[in-house]
Amino acid sequence: MKLVNTKPIKITNLLLSLENPRFDPVEHQREALNAMIHTKALQRKTKNLARDIVDAGTNPAELIIVTSVGNGKYKVLEGNRRIAALKFLSNPELFKNKYRSFTKYMKTLATQYRKNPIKEVLCAIFDDASAANRWIKLRHTGENKGRGVVSWDAQQVAKFDAMVAKKSSVGLQAIDFIKDFADEVLVAKIKKMSITNLERLLTDKNIQDVLGIKINNGILETNLLREEVKKGLEKIIRDVAEKKVKVKDIYTKEDRKEYIETFDPASDMPDNKKVAENAWKLTVPEAQYKVSFGKKSKAIPLSTRRSSVIPRNCILTIKNAPRINKIYTELKDLNIDDLENAGAVLFRVFIELSVNKFVDKYKLPTHSPKGKPLFLRQKLNKVENYMQQNGMATKTELKGIRIMAKGKDTIYSVDTFNDYVHNLNYSPSSKDLKTSWDNIQVFVEKMWSNI
Repeated sequence: MKLVNTKPIKITNLLLSLENPRFDPVEHQREALNAMIHTKALQRKTKNLARDIVDAGTNPAELIIVTSVGNGKYKVLEGNRRIAALKFLSNPELFKNKYRSFTKYMKTLATQYRKNPIKEVLCAIFDDASAANRWIKLRHTGENKGRGVVSWDAQQVAKFDAMVAKKSSVGLQAIDFIKDFADEVLVAKIKKMSITNLERLLTDKNIQDVLGIKINNGILETNLLREEVKKGLEKIIRDVAEKKVKVKDIYTKEDRKEYIETFDPASDMPDNKKVAENAWKLTVPEAQYKVSFGKKSKAIPLSTRRSSVIPRNCILTIKNAPRINKIYTELKDLNIDDLENAGAVLFRVFIELSVNKFVDKYKLPTHSPKGKPLFLRQKLNKVENYMQQNGMATKTELKGIRIMAKGKDTIYSVDTFNDYVHNLNYSPSSKDLKTSWDNIQVFVEKMWSNI
């Protein structure tokens, strides 16, 4: 029993199998067609298949397998769904009283289909059904240890799409970059990871800012050193590959902002002072770019070009203080160039509430020896001294907050922040507010890491 030949056969001469593994045996062709669409899920799949046939035709790489039943008719052994879809396109009102929504959709498709109808399809004709069974089973039962169709994993699908588009996706670019650093366990997990979830993260502007990358004409670029870029990218890829992050966790912009807050500033965040001489593409070998820690660090965009008080790549872990955490989030979102007064007041509130939280944790004095409540300047002095004495921060790291606490009549002093709130004749500058934050960011990070 063997394949007899291949030839085109008219759709009207093809009969659906009445003993299809997809449904219980039936007696008539109409029943077989009904069985193909008797649930909403089956109707949806048939509509999608019919839509694809109208748009692109039938798949020339997959022949319909048939056997002759006499009188010029042929029984379909493989390809029943495709033939059913073609029959519905030819007669969309076959079940108009039973499946109204399906009928309406197919009638719309049929209007387009009639402009270029498919009257016959190329079929592989077997002299007996049993001769075709081996191939049909192999077609529907997976890889069969390599004898069947070996499915592509997520990476291979993405690579095929990249070949078609003549450009690698940003997800693949990130994966190829990280593979140079990843161990065998992570590489194995990467092969099964969701490219979609990874790209949802990589195309988010907030996350790009945190990672120190940007997408330029579809290419991932950075001006940071490879070791610094690796930190955040590896965190994201590992989380997606190990399914610690699923689509429901990063579906919206707000979800992704919350995800950023899980980054460890020490291990997951790049040091944006460690820069290459020029911006470079993640797809180039390490030898093709130069490194600099000195004069060329100006390649980093000026921090005051950002639109918020707190830059997006500043990650603070604020626990058990929901209001402070909310203010922190607002200071990363609020456009300070448009809302300078609101930003200035919110900035001062954030500093004072954060300092109070530290004071409470370590039971630092809140009143003077005479019983008067300490001002913010005095609390800052207490916190600064405590942190230095207990090895929480160095003198250099505390310089910015020291100037804020002890300085007077400068744009970075506590007095100036008080004027932002109370002085009708003194207005804040968005650039000054951003610079003030930059001067004390290390202090704030150290303070919250010890609360």
